[in-house]
This record gives sequence, C-alpha cells and structure tokens, in this order.
Amino acid sequence: MCDTHAKACCLELIGNIAASSPGGDSEKLWRDCQNEIRNAYWIFASGIQFDDTALVASYVDILGCIGLVFSDLRVISHRYLEMALTRDIPEGDIQMIRNTIQELEQELSE
Repeated sequence: MCDTHAKACCLELIGNIAASSPGGDSEKLWRDCQNEIRNAYWIFASGIQFDDTALVASYVDILGCIGLVFSDLRVISHRYLEMALTRDIPEGDIQMIRNTIQELEQELSE
C-alpha cells in the first residue's frame, strides 16, 4: 500500500494516459492503453467513493475519460460521479465533477 502522495502521482499518470489521443502510428498502442485502464475500472470506481478525498479529482479525470472513450461505460461513470457528490469534498472538486457529468450527459444525448 502506498501513501496518498505516491497514489496521486500514479493516478495522475493514468489520468494523462486516459486523456490522451492517438497520434500518427500509435493508434494500436493508444487503444491497448485505454483497454488496460478499462480493465481496472472497478479500482477507480471504488476509489472515487472510498479513497482519500484529496484524490477525488484524479478519479474524476479517469472515470470521465473512460466514459467518453467507452460508450458502454458512460452511464455507470455518470452514476459513480453523481455518488461522489455525496462526499465531503472541496468545492473545486464538486464543480469538476459537475462539469464531467455534463460532458457525459452530452455524449449520452447524442
């Protein structure tokens, strides 16, 4: 088990990978990375509910990106983000969650 700082660094890296887009000849590598993050979805869904509130923003990034990349995970990502709003988290994180929920809702309505 690692401390909050180490976990935050790992989550930031995963968030950067999740938010990336394929470029040039890297389509397969990008897709493989996205699929690996998808395979760990339950870790991020659990983390946004139960992990240290200092890490919520990282989980929001990851769940939002996964929901945007994988249409079959949009609804469940949306639900986990809504549940995160019940936690005692900073106002900045609350606004970030609301913005991410709005992005997912736009994708769901298209």
